[in-house]
Amino acid sequence: MSENGSQNMSEEEEDFMDTEDQPPRDIEKEAEDAKNTGNSFYKQKDYFKAIKFYTNAINLLPEKAAYYGNRAAAYMMINNYPSALNDSMKSVENDPNFFKGGLRMIKCYIALGNLTAASRSLQDLKSRDPNNSSSYASETTNINRLKDLEASADKDMIKSDFRRVVYVMDRALEMAPACVNYKTKRQSV
Repeated sequence: MSENGSQNMSEEEEDFMDTEDQPPRDIEKEAEDAKNTGNSFYKQKDYFKAIKFYTNAINLLPEKAAYYGNRAAAYMMINNYPSALNDSMKSVENDPNFFKGGLRMIKCYIALGNLTAASRSLQDLKSRDPNNSSSYASETTNINRLKDLEASADKDMIKSDFRRVVYVMDRALEMAPACVNYKTKRQSV
């Protein structure tokens, strides 16, 4: 007992008592509020702030696929395709039926120049959601166009038509701006 007649409490007991008087947190509401704030910043094209709020939402509810999908979209807008790909993959892992996550994953693979993974992901998405074929038609076109450009650059390289290789790689980089292989091939001639 202390001088005033009360027992001394441990720090753990004091911490417990401090939170006892507070209303319980509504984690889902906090996460949705963070997501909505992120959406507002996204609409204002302030992608860095949007990412911050989407991250807050993810920290509160890490199983929510849409939060990862939203952050992936913001990362894509700042050309951070590796981070966007990670978030897209996580969104699909959390919810295999999250169509936007699968579509963003394909777009990231294309931007990174990984056409094999893009094709594989596209086939997977088509098998899971065959009714949305118009939504991923442009990704199919982009994959095929990039494959054609790669083949053309290889032929031009063999013919030593380096000016044409640069031209073709410039076209490829318009669709796959983060592709290290395309940048390297363009620079090597």
